[in-house]
Amino acid sequence: MKSTSARSSAGARFRASTDSKGPTTGAESVEGAVGTRQMDGSGSKAATVGGFFTDDSKGRAGKGAKGAKDRERGKDRAKERGKDKDKDKDKDRRKDRDGDWHWDWDDDNDDDEAPDTETDVDGSFSATDSAFGPDEETPTPPGRRTPPISSSRWSTDTHANTHPTDTLGLLPSEVAVQMLACISDPKTLAIVSQLSRRWYLLAADNLVWRSLFVSKWGVAAAISVAKRQPALTENLPLRLQSPKIHLDLPVQYLFPDPTYSHNYNRPSSSPSIIALDNNNSTEVSWKFIYKQRLILHNNWKSANYQATAFTGHADAVYCVQFQGNLLTSGSRDRTLKFWDINKKIHCIGSISGHDGSVLCMQHDASKYIVTGSSDSTAIIWSYTTGKILHRLIGHTLPVLDVRFNSTHVVTCSKDCTIRVWNVANGAFLHAMDGHQAAVNAIHIHGDYVASASGDCMVKLWNIKTGALVKTFLGHTRGLACVQFDGQKIISGSNDFTLKIWDVYTGLCERTLEGHSNLVRTICFDEERIVSGSYDNTIKIWDRRTGEILHTLEGVHNSWVFHVQMDGTRIVSAAQDKRIVIWDFGIGCALAKEFS
Repeated sequence: MKSTSARSSAGARFRASTDSKGPTTGAESVEGAVGTRQMDGSGSKAATVGGFFTDDSKGRAGKGAKGAKDRERGKDRAKERGKDKDKDKDKDRRKDRDGDWHWDWDDDNDDDEAPDTETDVDGSFSATDSAFGPDEETPTPPGRRTPPISSSRWSTDTHANTHPTDTLGLLPSEVAVQMLACISDPKTLAIVSQLSRRWYLLAADNLVWRSLFVSKWGVAAAISVAKRQPALTENLPLRLQSPKIHLDLPVQYLFPDPTYSHNYNRPSSSPSIIALDNNNSTEVSWKFIYKQRLILHNNWKSANYQATAFTGHADAVYCVQFQGNLLTSGSRDRTLKFWDINKKIHCIGSISGHDGSVLCMQHDASKYIVTGSSDSTAIIWSYTTGKILHRLIGHTLPVLDVRFNSTHVVTCSKDCTIRVWNVANGAFLHAMDGHQAAVNAIHIHGDYVASASGDCMVKLWNIKTGALVKTFLGHTRGLACVQFDGQKIISGSNDFTLKIWDVYTGLCERTLEGHSNLVRTICFDEERIVSGSYDNTIKIWDRRTGEILHTLEGVHNSWVFHVQMDGTRIVSAAQDKRIVIWDFGIGCALAKEFS
């Protein structure tokens, strides 16, 4: 095999060379762009290299008149092929595949050697072969220079002969951000951000992290955060705050106008909850929010919490409800107490009006408080003044649970009935009969109420009409608690199990086993189910899989009567007179905002 290697010349042109003592034999050596093969009229192979034409049938290129004549012939044939290509639209499109090369080559850089031009290994090719096939042409676009390609990248793979291109960097910022917003894995996003400065700025965009937040925790959680943006901003040092704050956020903030102008010229100087845009207004930093939400998620996952127990009632605590820093509790001592649980827990008020134990309670944090008692009555209180507005009389045995919405109060009793009242004036509307034992618990969602009874059944009713909608059968012993979210019902029973029911089919989807005594109380959200039992424990379950995540024990030493939860805390009440706050917001700067 005969071959000759040539070095790159100054000015980024390729030229044939000959020895001063005589012509060089063998195929022409080429460095840089891959040539294309065409057959001229006489059957000789011809290649276009770096914008020049060489005739391989001659086997050489001379300097004198003959060399000049060969070069002139090459130029003429190249012009003819250029005219033909202008008429051929398909070949015009193939021209564009060479990409835009705008490099200033170093005239003194002669380090790259051209590969051998004769084929001796299957899969390699000569300098006159095209990387796109023997019948295609890939001439250098007019006015552009072909980049040098080292011998280490000389292969039949078309992409291996192309200099790496920052595809994302060539796109408009808005388009690039939309592409990165499709990433749902934070680890992948972290890798992307390390590739270059521009990729780092794009990966740090608010839209990208907001989309990541939504993909992990859902649109509802993102909307909840967006609505609380002013509250989030209030927690910042003054130096990070701006006079312009977006207040109208729910859907528009989550899905903004795609023409919004982003600033990618500099990274954020420090992680903060707000970021300045080009108009010098502020918006919540979703990257910061995502990190804080992840801290909270890991706390729940690893059972990283702080338990705070306190007492104040003179007897067992049957019911609790908390919202923000205000906690309300009802007790066997016949009182309803209000607690500030912000930092130092203390009682800020107490009301009484029942002649028996306060067994159940609900308030809307603005207008009404409704309580039910062992004295067989329910009371509607003013939330702001603490005065009794209406006393609901009609049940013949203790009122075991109460729930209300904007128009109706629903009560259930040991007398096996459910009664519906007008919340505004306390007028009795109608009763719902159907259970054969005490109705121990109820829960409202929309115009429907779910009830749990000692007759082992869960029933679903229409509040307005009083009609029975559906009955759910499956528990083997009496039921003590129920919660309903419009699609699923979860019930707890004296058979020591919890059951998850589909409202539409009436079928039990899953049975949760783990308690060793009566399941007295339950609550749940999109991720978790929390249950309290007469086995003195509280269990946290994965709602999706039904697995027990953690068991909270060692604080209550008696039956657990009631549990409530939000995004960061669980509050429990027990027969031991204790109220316990289980705080999972440790280390999370936005714990209150996620509650």
